[in-house]
Amino acid sequence: MGKLVWDESYSVGVKALDKQHRLVFDMLNELMERKDITVRSEPLTAALTELTAYAAKHFKTEEQLMKEYGYPALAEHVKKHMQFRMKIIELSNDTLYHKETVPVELFAFLRQWWSNHILEEDMQYRPFFEEKGLE
Repeated sequence: MGKLVWDESYSVGVKALDKQHRLVFDMLNELMERKDITVRSEPLTAALTELTAYAAKHFKTEEQLMKEYGYPALAEHVKKHMQFRMKIIELSNDTLYHKETVPVELFAFLRQWWSNHILEEDMQYRPFFEEKGLE
């Protein structure tokens, strides 16, 4: 599975959010490069915990900015974040049952979700924040 490579096509035009997105990419790449990840491994649990906590921090930052500036599609965006959380809960539960495919499913989901979410969902707010003067 290839690395997520940050380039300007992922920039949402808000420095704080771009910085957080880049950090998520770094965390995902580090996780995907590990060779010791299995459904029963402590590194998988630790990585899921760390990434989930950071995603929650990022979502909070993003949603607060949307609320503060009156972003009209806030509710829809929050739903996307909730869908992410629900999938992570599902995959976390699968680790409890030692479902062997969890690492592969997790990596594929995270890679696809973050890339698509930034390029499709987050890009929808870029013009809005630019118009508001948020950098």
